[in-house]
Amino acid sequence: MRVKIPRPGVDTMEPLWQVDLLTGALVELAGSHRALQSDIGTIDVSAQVPNGKVFPNLGGGMGGVARGQHFAGADDTDAEVRNYIERRASSLGLRVDSVTVFRALGAAPAVVLTAPHIRSTAANLGTVEERLFGEGSTPRYEGFFLEIRGTDGTPHVWRSVSYLTGVGSLSIDRAIGGCGASCG
Repeated sequence: MRVKIPRPGVDTMEPLWQVDLLTGALVELAGSHRALQSDIGTIDVSAQVPNGKVFPNLGGGMGGVARGQHFAGADDTDAEVRNYIERRASSLGLRVDSVTVFRALGAAPAVVLTAPHIRSTAANLGTVEERLFGEGSTPRYEGFFLEIRGTDGTPHVWRSVSYLTGVGSLSIDRAIGGCGASCG
């Protein structure tokens, strides 16, 4: 599968997340057909930048996945997803800059936030994720993409999760004490 990206680097995380969601939907729709399931264990992904250059083998794969997962917000409208996230972000003191809902099988929001205290928000990322995308061990959506910016508009935190593939990525800018793209 080939995705288009503006440039190599962190900019690949959201398009790769979308590939993960589509792969998860494919596996879920394969159901109990063993022939299809055994053929879907990895996916080769390449990226193409605007000048046409292709970056091959960006990865792809599957974690341990339970078929038949249900997500409470899977059928939420775009407006319901946006309102849910805006209410919860506001309760954490975060500003929602954008919410785009991607749908493979169900709702999966891509969210951009601004944090007044980017370092403490990054340090408490688990709490932010839980409040925005699900309580406890029950995710509300089949996945999410999250970008958190400082008040100057600079992005510092990127996180993506696809529950149907069991895959996630995390990058926290070293400038705020993070681990860069090596976070996971």
